[in-house]
Amino acid sequence: MYHAYAALEYFKKIFYLESKWKDSSSEERQNMRNIESKPVLEAYLSWLQEVQPKVVKKSKPGQAINYSLSNWELLSNVLKDGQCELSNNGAERQIKPFVIGRKNYLFCKSP
Repeated sequence: MYHAYAALEYFKKIFYLESKWKDSSSEERQNMRNIESKPVLEAYLSWLQEVQPKVVKKSKPGQAINYSLSNWELLSNVLKDGQCELSNNGAERQIKPFVIGRKNYLFCKSP
């Protein structure tokens, strides 16, 4: 439980910082990410590397830690471009009607 709480604190900090820049231009956002978010991400990475050997790999926390480490390059892409979103929630909301509709269309009699 301790590992999940510690990781959640890093996520809260990163999303809090991101919320401060939601109305900023992509250039400003990228600059602020490199100034404020980069140290938090670096601290998270060093925490992951420190904790990984101490956690059972097949446990849920171990799987989450390994997932974060194996996808670190993708996660750190937010520092490279201010247009990158930190979360994919917006995309998920956009496709939700189509996914729900696809299930419903299975039961329609007409094309």
